[in-house]
Amino acid sequence: MKLGTKVAIGLLLGWGILITLLATAKLLDPDNPPQEREEAKVALVMFGLAPASLGGWIWYGARRQAQQQQTQQLQSRFFTLLQNNNGHITALQLAMVTGLDGNLVKAYLDEQAKAFDAIYDVTADGTVVYYFELAKRQGGLE
Repeated sequence: MKLGTKVAIGLLLGWGILITLLATAKLLDPDNPPQEREEAKVALVMFGLAPASLGGWIWYGARRQAQQQQTQQLQSRFFTLLQNNNGHITALQLAMVTGLDGNLVKAYLDEQAKAFDAIYDVTADGTVVYYFELAKRQGGLE
């Protein structure tokens, strides 16, 4: 997420939440005259809820975009490792290349193994090696 986006999100959420709290306090104060309560309602909607909602929407979009980029990078590194290792891969190899947590990598490999009908073998030292069958060259297709 870019610095400008982070700053905008922080300002919108901070401002929106602050105004929302202040306007809500004015609305709930029984000593305030009706005119001030009406002004507090307008302030709540226009200067509290609207900026907070916009900040939340921008944050959600930026977070979703970052997750999509991470997924694409993981998939790209996964396929590169498969090609370099003739279809063989371990969780440790993928974790080292991606820098991700081992449990997350294992879950990802299990998911990919199901999707691509891979098989796996457990070595004598307990390492799980996944075997993905890569297409052989046939008629110019790879």
